[in-house]
Amino acid sequence: MRVKNPSDAKAREAAAGGLRIRRDQDYTAILLDGLRYPWPVVARRAAEALVRLERKDLLLHLIATLEAPDPRLPEQREGVWQVRELVRINHHRNCLLCHAPAKQNTLLRLRDPSLKTLQTLRDEVSKVLREAKLREERENLLAPMPLPNRSFDQGKDTYRGDHEMERILVRVDVTYLRQDFSAMLPVENAAPWPDFQRFDFLVRTRNMPAAEATALRQRLQPGAAGRVSPYQQAALFGLRELTGLEATSALEWRRLLKLPAPIASGE
Repeated sequence: MRVKNPSDAKAREAAAGGLRIRRDQDYTAILLDGLRYPWPVVARRAAEALVRLERKDLLLHLIATLEAPDPRLPEQREGVWQVRELVRINHHRNCLLCHAPAKQNTLLRLRDPSLKTLQTLRDEVSKVLREAKLREERENLLAPMPLPNRSFDQGKDTYRGDHEMERILVRVDVTYLRQDFSAMLPVENAAPWPDFQRFDFLVRTRNMPAAEATALRQRLQPGAAGRVSPYQQAALFGLRELTGLEATSALEWRRLLKLPAPIASGE
């Protein structure tokens, strides 16, 4: 997936400028995680950010990325093949995936008012009034799900409008998922909805059968000798730009930078 936007480069430059005045510990872990994100574009952007911020103190992390396997490859854990993969969710069609449903009405029902004591009636009326006040205070925290057969106006509040009582209300103050990022993408045959709709992106871990794991490994690791993964390319870019040196393997970089060799597993 590629999303072309001429303003992206300017946005990244502005973001890097903002990070220059922040403490290193405020953002370093995020950029290092980006080097292992299961979408190669993120790894490239993370390496570019490290270069813009002149983070030469993180050269060892770039070498570790050069040595590590492709993070999109499946791994076997406790006899089960698993893969971390980027997924996208249509923000407008999956409200209940992220938010809890909300009650639309709270009504006072008395089966036989003659059997109710005055105090019981007062208590029930007070309860309804309290709930009504709570609903009024929470009005801006509720939203109806968009209906696929009705358009919504991009220029106004996307979720508000007529026929709210016919829709499912959700609580926007309760969120089950947190997206890593969002993007407006084109949608085919979108009518009556807009041609561009919001999609949220996040990473999931999925179990897969052995045959699928084998096919994925073959696709991401073709037999060509000397093949460099997109993550290794990002690491090489960062190392070359930050040092002004040239090398192709992690071992060569360790020698150039006079860094110790990695500790073998089991030692």
